[in-house]
Amino acid sequence: MTISREAGLALAEKWTAMWNGDLALVDEILAPDFRIEFGAVVADPDPALITDPAGMAAFVGTWRARRGDLTFALQAAQLVDEGDGVAFTWSVELPGTTRRSGIDLCRLVDGQIARVWSVTGERAFPA
Repeated sequence: MTISREAGLALAEKWTAMWNGDLALVDEILAPDFRIEFGAVVADPDPALITDPAGMAAFVGTWRARRGDLTFALQAAQLVDEGDGVAFTWSVELPGTTRRSGIDLCRLVDGQIARVWSVTGERAFPA
C-alpha cells in the first residue's frame, strides 16, 4: 500500500500525540505486530516487551509517569517517501532539563506504523 505525503504527515502528528499521552491512538496508528528499536539504552520499562499496540501504550504511559510532564513536538519538515515509510525529526522538553531532539524512521504496513527505529540525541536540532 502506497501512502500519500498527507497521510504520512498525519501519522507523524498522531505518533507525536501518542507520545504526549493520547494513548487511545495506538490501535489506530500501530500495526498489530508493532515493534520499536531505540538507539539509546532504554531499560525501564523494557522496550523488548513491546510486541503490539497495547504494549506500546503501556510503555509510553509508564515512561511518561516516571519522567513527569514531557512535551514532544515535530520539528521542521517531515520526510515522507510516499511509499512504505515515513521519517521525521522531533524534540522533547521536560521542565528543568535541556531540550533534546531525535529522529524516528518508520516502516508502514497497510497505512499503520509497523516498525520504528528511534534515535534520541543529547542536544536539540536547530529550529
